[in-house]
Amino acid sequence: MYCTGVGKALLAFQPDSYIDGYLERVTLARRTKNTITDKEQLRKEIQWIREHGYAYDRIEQEKHKVHCRTHTGQSRSREACRQYCRAF
Repeated sequence: MYCTGVGKALLAFQPDSYIDGYLERVTLARRTKNTITDKEQLRKEIQWIREHGYAYDRIEQEKHKVHCRTHTGQSRSREACRQYCRAF
């Protein structure tokens, strides 16, 4: 969950107690050079997602794939995400 756009979007809209438990159980393994492996950095990313309503996968699980997910789970290009978020 921690290294995909949709996974981070799902995490961001869970209660803090769920995120705390998740971070206690999971090892943030590096999958690419961009994978978040620091739990505090992931918490900051989750906060950013909560504030903006969407999440990026910054080539964190697989090389050559960048995705953006809205809070509804829809996949969007970066530009579409910017436009989508301006609508709110």
